Amino acid sequence: MTTPLEPQNRISLRALSNIVAFIALLLLVDWGIAWLRGSQTFTCSAASTIGLEGILPLAGMGGLAIAILGVTLGGVRHPMTALGLLVMGVGLLGGALVGDAVPALCG
Repeated sequence: MTTPLEPQNRISLRALSNIVAFIALLLLVDWGIAWLRGSQTFTCSAASTIGLEGILPLAGMGGLAIAILGVTLGGVRHPMTALGLLVMGVGLLGGALVGDAVPALCG
């Protein structure tokens, strides 16, 4: 049996939105540097180097690691478990469904 988490130890919607905003800022900086240099973004160059078939399953395995950490810390109902399962699903399904989208987006 696991004990319920204290309210200050839970991941809130505000914390998740802060994470999304931080990732958006990183992508904006990536795009700005690429625009100034007149080259591809680091994201597109990494996607073309590793290949989309390698990046999204890697995200899926990262999601699995996050889910395992969530189960270890607080059980099945821990918020990290749900976040890890979501990242794993997006990574694995995205790798199967969006294989041709990266060359079209990156040019």
